Amino acid sequence: PGVNASQPLSLTLVRQAGTNRYVFSDRTDSSFASLGGFFPINGSMYGNYSSTGKNFHFTFELDTEFMYQEGAGQIFTFTGDDDVWVFIDGKLVIDLGGVHSAISQTIDLDRLAWLESGETYSLKFFFAERHTTQSNFRIETTLTLRNVQLPTTSALHD
Repeated sequence: PGVNASQPLSLTLVRQAGTNRYVFSDRTDSSFASLGGFFPINGSMYGNYSSTGKNFHFTFELDTEFMYQEGAGQIFTFTGDDDVWVFIDGKLVIDLGGVHSAISQTIDLDRLAWLESGETYSLKFFFAERHTTQSNFRIETTLTLRNVQLPTTSALHD
């Protein structure tokens, strides 16, 4: 308490018309487009920077599941800045560690030899914003991600 604080955040990935691609982008999402980036805790938690009026230095975790279908062209792409790690079935598949401008990395699930078609796997996504000039966040995927129950937080502290 007093050091770490948490709050739930839901993200909606929008199906792109005529495709099997689902996208969340801070540039087009109605909650973030007017903020000039991914700033989910502006005005809350430990406050905004006085120089920018934005709240940097936060983390975000996504925990979901999907069913792997061999040969279906399933991909997961993240574009953003600062630290991002994506794990499928507990194995690191995307590593964008470090403070940097927005970059992208894609994992083609057909390249993951341990996946078996028709089986359900976990996808865990960890994001840490540390850059104090911008915050970019975009997910694009052809995976059908399952809604999951948000984890309980104890008095908003983890």
